[in-house]
Amino acid sequence: MRRPRAAFTLFETLAVLALFALIAGIVASNHDALLPALRAESPEAALRGAFREAMREAAASGRRTALRFDATESKLMVYSDSGDIIKQSPCGSPGKTRLRFLDPSVERHDAADPGSPRVEFSPDGHHRPVLVELTTGDTVRRFRAEPFSGFLTPEPARP
Repeated sequence: MRRPRAAFTLFETLAVLALFALIAGIVASNHDALLPALRAESPEAALRGAFREAMREAAASGRRTALRFDATESKLMVYSDSGDIIKQSPCGSPGKTRLRFLDPSVERHDAADPGSPRVEFSPDGHHRPVLVELTTGDTVRRFRAEPFSGFLTPEPARP
């Protein structure tokens, strides 16, 4: 008597392939919900990108732009001189991230000093010298923003 071979039938194989196709279709159609979490960047990277975008937009349009931080939504926003929002970038977690634009000529800044509400960029792309203080949780980092390049150089920690 001959023993049957252990194998999958054509029907079983097609059923499994159909199940995989169904799952792949569900995941592909829902990928937009997954992408924001995957695209989340550090607050420092968002800050660097916002400075570059504000400078680029000012130079490209030949008009003034401004960079502001919305603390309630924890977003960096680039505005045109007419007040239109050009770009919004998430910057940390709402309520946990704080950003201040400070005058670098002042030696010590009071913790209660809110700083300037924005950094303005002229039509040639440069901005006034500014010290950016980024607070995430208990960590405070300061960056000196170069007026003509927009590079953010970390400041040494203060005792």
